[in-house]
Amino acid sequence: MKREVYKQDSAFAGLANGWKGLLEESSSDDVFLTWQWQSTWWKHFGKDKALRLLALSGEEGSLLGLASFYIESSTEGKRILRFLGGVDVADYLDIIAKSGCEVEVCKNTLEFWSSIEEEWDVVVLHCLRETSITLNVLKWFAIESKYSVEISQEDVCPRIFLPESWEEYLGSLSKKDRHELRRKIRRLERSSESVKDYSIKNPESLPEGMELFMSLHRKSDTRKESFMDWKMKVFFQAFADILFQEDWLKLSFLQVDGCHVATSLCFDYQNKIYLYNSGYNPEHSSLSPGIVLVAYLIREAIESGRSEFDFLRGDEPYKYRLGAKDSVIYRMTIRKR
Repeated sequence: MKREVYKQDSAFAGLANGWKGLLEESSSDDVFLTWQWQSTWWKHFGKDKALRLLALSGEEGSLLGLASFYIESSTEGKRILRFLGGVDVADYLDIIAKSGCEVEVCKNTLEFWSSIEEEWDVVVLHCLRETSITLNVLKWFAIESKYSVEISQEDVCPRIFLPESWEEYLGSLSKKDRHELRRKIRRLERSSESVKDYSIKNPESLPEGMELFMSLHRKSDTRKESFMDWKMKVFFQAFADILFQEDWLKLSFLQVDGCHVATSLCFDYQNKIYLYNSGYNPEHSSLSPGIVLVAYLIREAIESGRSEFDFLRGDEPYKYRLGAKDSVIYRMTIRKR
C-alpha cells in the first residue's frame, strides 16, 4: 500500500471524490465520516490543531483507506492524537477501509503512528461502534506491538430497528409505554384546532429554519443553551447547509395553532434516520411536544421504508419508552510502553 500523509487544509478538496467512493465500499459508512462532515468540522474547529490525514492507496492509485487524525495539546501539556470529526459533536468515528482491506489498512495506520511517535504522547480515539474496525482489528495490532491499550465504554446510542408498519411498531412497545404514547399524541392533537408537523423543503427556507431551531434548542435546556455558543451556532449553520444540499438533512417542526412548539434536526443517511438534536418551547411542556414530534418522525421513517431510527448518544429515559435498545460506543486509549 502506498501511504500519503496530508498536513494542509487543501487536502480535503483533493480527496473529495475518492473519499465518497471509499466510504460507500466500507463497513464504516456513517454520516460523521463523510467528506462533507469531516471537512466542515475541520474548517470550524481545526485552528490550533495539527492535521494528520492518512491516505492509503493501491498500486493503481485507487483509495483503499483513510484515517483522519489531528494532534492537539491538552491543558496538562500532553500531545493527544485524535480522530477528526469532534468529540462533542460526532457520535460514530472510525478508520475507513475498503471492504476486504481492513487488516492492511489498520496495520498501515499503526505503522504510521510509530513513524510519528515524536509528535504525540497518547492516542485517544472516541465514538467507536461495537463493529468498528479500530476496535476489532487495529486494537490487536496495537496490543501485539510496543503499545499499551485501554478500552472503556464511552456511552450508549439507543436505536430502533424499524418494523414494516406503525401498528407493528406500537405493538413492540410495552403495554404501559404504548398507552402513554397514544395518550400524549391524542392530548396534543385534541388541544388545538390546528396541529401541523412539517420539514424544511427548500434551501431558501433553511437559514430561517435553523435560526428557529437554535432558538427552541436554547430554550429547552440550560445545558443546551450553554452548548450552543456563537462558534457552535456557526458550525451548525455550516453543516446544515452542506448536508441539506446532499439531501441528508431533515429539519422538522411541530406547530400548534401557528406556534412552533418543538423541533428536531435529523440526518437521513444510508436508509437510517439519526436523531441528532432537538428542542422545544417549555411553555408547552404539558403537551409533551418533543415526544410527539419524535413519534411522528418514527412513523414517517417506517412509512418511508427506513430500516433504523438511531437516537444517537445519551441514555435519556424517553428513548427507551419509545422502544429503543442500547448499542455501545467505546473509547480506545493507546500509550507507549
